[in-house]
Amino acid sequence: MREWLASIGLGARADAFVNQQIEFSHLVELTDEDLKELGLTIGERKRLRQALKALADDRPAGNPARVETRGPAAPAERRPLTVVFVDIVDSAALGETLEPEDLLEIIRQYRELCGRIVQRYGGVVARFVGDGTLAYFSYPTAHEDDPVRAVRASVEIVQELGALETSLGFPLQVRIGVATGRVVISDLFAGGALEKSSIVGSTPNLAARLQALARPNGIVVAAETYVRVRRRFECEDLGSHELKGFKAPVSVYRVLGDRPTDQKSAREHLTPFQGRSTEVAALQNAWQQAAAGRANAVLLVGDAGIGKSRLVAQFLEHIPPEAALLRFAASPFDLDSPLHPVIEQLRESAGIAQDGTDAGKLDKIRATLAGSAQDRERALPVIAELLRVPCAASDTAGMTAAKRKERALSTLVEQVLLAADRAPLVVVVEDLHWLDPSSLELLSVLIERIDRRRILLLLTSRPGFSAPWTEKPPVVCLGLQRLGTEDILEMVQNLAGNRPVALQLAYQIVNKTDGVPLFVEEFVRSLLQRGRGDLLSAALPEQGGMAIPASLHELLIARLDRSGPAKLVAQAAAVIGRGDIRPDLLAEALQTTADKLRDALALLAEAGLLYPDGGANAVRYRFGHDLVRDAAYDSLLRDHRRDLHARVAHALLRLAPEIAEDQPELLALHLMEGGLPDESIPYWLTGGRRSLARSALTEGNRLLRRALQALDLLPDSPDRVERRLEVMGLLGPVLIALHGPGSTEAHALYVTAYELCQNHREMRSHYPIYWGWWRLSRDFRVMAERASALLTRASDRGDPDLQLQAHHCNWASHYNSGDLDGCLSHIDAGMAIYRSGSYEAHASLYGNHDARVCAHGELAQVYWMQGRTSAALIEEQSSVEAAASLGHLGSIIHAKDMALLHRVYRGDHADVWQMANELIRFASDHGFSDHRAKGLIFRGWAAAHLGDTTSGLEALLAGLERQREIGTREDFPIYACLHAEALAANGRADEGLDELTRARVEFEEIGLRIWLPEVLRVQAEMLMLVDPHRSERALTLLEAAAREAEVQGVAMLGLRIATSQARLLMCERRGKEALQLIRAARAQVPDRTACRELVAADALEGRLLDRRSNVRVDP
Repeated sequence: MREWLASIGLGARADAFVNQQIEFSHLVELTDEDLKELGLTIGERKRLRQALKALADDRPAGNPARVETRGPAAPAERRPLTVVFVDIVDSAALGETLEPEDLLEIIRQYRELCGRIVQRYGGVVARFVGDGTLAYFSYPTAHEDDPVRAVRASVEIVQELGALETSLGFPLQVRIGVATGRVVISDLFAGGALEKSSIVGSTPNLAARLQALARPNGIVVAAETYVRVRRRFECEDLGSHELKGFKAPVSVYRVLGDRPTDQKSAREHLTPFQGRSTEVAALQNAWQQAAAGRANAVLLVGDAGIGKSRLVAQFLEHIPPEAALLRFAASPFDLDSPLHPVIEQLRESAGIAQDGTDAGKLDKIRATLAGSAQDRERALPVIAELLRVPCAASDTAGMTAAKRKERALSTLVEQVLLAADRAPLVVVVEDLHWLDPSSLELLSVLIERIDRRRILLLLTSRPGFSAPWTEKPPVVCLGLQRLGTEDILEMVQNLAGNRPVALQLAYQIVNKTDGVPLFVEEFVRSLLQRGRGDLLSAALPEQGGMAIPASLHELLIARLDRSGPAKLVAQAAAVIGRGDIRPDLLAEALQTTADKLRDALALLAEAGLLYPDGGANAVRYRFGHDLVRDAAYDSLLRDHRRDLHARVAHALLRLAPEIAEDQPELLALHLMEGGLPDESIPYWLTGGRRSLARSALTEGNRLLRRALQALDLLPDSPDRVERRLEVMGLLGPVLIALHGPGSTEAHALYVTAYELCQNHREMRSHYPIYWGWWRLSRDFRVMAERASALLTRASDRGDPDLQLQAHHCNWASHYNSGDLDGCLSHIDAGMAIYRSGSYEAHASLYGNHDARVCAHGELAQVYWMQGRTSAALIEEQSSVEAAASLGHLGSIIHAKDMALLHRVYRGDHADVWQMANELIRFASDHGFSDHRAKGLIFRGWAAAHLGDTTSGLEALLAGLERQREIGTREDFPIYACLHAEALAANGRADEGLDELTRARVEFEEIGLRIWLPEVLRVQAEMLMLVDPHRSERALTLLEAAAREAEVQGVAMLGLRIATSQARLLMCERRGKEALQLIRAARAQVPDRTACRELVAADALEGRLLDRRSNVRVDP
């Protein structure tokens, strides 16, 4: 009952059925009221009715007991499948020409031929349709190279039809189509027969359509197949074709034959070699010894894709040209073909073609043999027999098979030894795990006889291969480990070529591929093949972004299939996760007992799919590779997967209730994926809050977004709205921190949230939304109005939380509008509230920074503007210390930002350079893109003033471009001045003037006045640089700046303006006016501590008092 309910996606309800002692025979009698009592939703009741109807349709009427005897259906799964469709050419003409029984015999022989070859290469004939044959590769058992097997079988079918044609007495030709794709497969062999409806997907239809495009005895493959076989077969691109049943044109390729396997051709497909310095050194040392006459044998052992063949190729690239090479490669197709790799190597080295004469073939064989003339003549008949070339000198008549084999092995070994006498020799034998017994015996004999010869045997195998000689001299085993992080990062960039790769994406690939080079290669290639160069420029989304490349899917599914029935356990384990897989939790998911799982877990561990964590007696397991886990998980259908997640979630609550406190996000994930979004929301929210408390903003962002996704799945209700607002209130500050206060993400969230607030009863959870709504406006006059409205609302409600944050909004708004007294008044009122309670938690709700940290930082800026420079430094330090005491990342970076801005005010270029670099590092480490952009602007400006004008301007422009995308406008007046100064330092003052002229209009339009006096001053300075004759216009700008500074009460900016005015007046021989301006402006500065502005003013006053002050002086 449990298994059947699970197969239809109702496994989470199994306990209810079992507890009520409901049997299969009762199911058809259950009423809707009964199902409601069992707790089934409307959708679940419909699903059950549909499943029962499907069973009823499959049995004779009036036989309800059939449900019970049929038992649970085997679970369907999603997996890659390669389909071969073979069709006889012009079969209708055959029917007209031949007698029916003759045609029947031809069809029988043709089918037998197809079935035999398909089976040989690991496929199955799904069914015969008239004269067509449909074959599947990768089901029921996948292999890592099923597309290659499918094409290899297709080639062999065409070849063997030639022999069949001879026996029939007339030509028999076929067309073959091959397609690869993802399908959904149920139990193909249920009831002992193949079921047409067992495969859902377009791949079989595509294969059938492709064969119609093939020539007689031709093979046509689709793009997905071509990508997987192009290194093994030569193919011709036939372009794109419109095929019936397919919306988009299909790329088609014709198979021409095997691809050459010479070393030069193989090198063309090699990726840049990475790492393995220790292994390369070991091989080079072994070669040096072998070349000196001390033979060596090195066995490289490693999993598929670890880089054994690549290491061999790298080593062979560096052997001297005078060395000889013999290379053999075993194949899984030829395990039953004695000496197959040896015979293929002999045939290739001799250059023997099928259509040559026997005499010509013998001459070619003789030319490849080593040793004296006598040695060659003695070996010739033996080698000729292996190659099936008739030889008059053959003396094997009457010799037993055992004797012929013994002589063949002896002759082959002798030839290797003679070749080593001629030149140092490298003998490569790859994939020993697929080596046929006779070849393995030959290798054993050779190892025994290579002592004191100039021979290096270089062997490769996967783990698990063993032979009597593997642990004896001269054989040395060298295990290949996974590549390290740095090697993988470099490999990713090498594969990407000249495309820059985002560091976060590179680390995603590192984590996903577990140091396996093949996995890395295929991941990067799959991204590049998607046809978008920008895919490498940013991290990929977790959901669907890092899908398994199709080229790896077959390999991974093959590993799972080899585990047999234990595969079902692996699939359930994949739902739990990569690690921390507990047998008791797994048993709950599979609704069995831990004892019954023991053998399956042992089998999975033996196959290298799962590993015990903590030794043989471990109570937990983990997947050996993240991709293996992904493949197992991906093979599950949605309903089955959802059911398993739900079981795991409820099992976790029963078996490990502490998980709700320790890992709420894990529980939320299982509930969400288990189709229980409502139950998941509290856990997403708890996980999000905890992440924010640890300042883990990226994680908090992800978890809170998942909470919103869960809420989207619930029916509309007031409760849903309130829960949504609660989540949005937490998420808003995170978006401000990660993307910038002016970002599209933050703007969209707060606009939506504020609209929800307006339409529902007000609650305290709305307050953070109001704060974000205030922050949204791009017009600072509107911001001031919103801040005032918030304060009125807070006063009406008498809520200190809202009052504190309303003052927070107001002090910022008054500062930006140039009202320093109003700013100070709201800081005083806000800090009085802050000191009366505990408001540190507000940092995660309002702007992602603490109000006290902000107040001290704002005071530093206000005090500097007023000329209280020493007090400003004290407030800057207080802000930094307050942030450090909280340990809240958003507050820390806010303090760094405001401190840096204060140093920009002061014009301390060296300090700005150092602090900007620190801000950039901190922002980059924690994902604060807004602050990183600010750091680039300030660093660029400082660099331009410190002499690095070109790169300084480049950095400033890069930061400015990003700020325009994501930042709010309050700092743009400062940016405009810094930009203009950097342009002027690069000899582009005219561009600086244009920038300020444009920016000034914008700032006046949006009510952003705090830095406006300085904008006017720098505009005047730029004007004089561009045209020194326009002093009158420059003085007009400076007079306007002075008036604005006086209105705002910004004494320090006033002193700067007066200094600029005085310099111009000096040039106009108006020294008395200049002196009056300087003295009046300096008198407004209460703190006489030395600073840049006072030093410049004092120096200019000295020049004005000089007796030569009446002489025209250049400014």
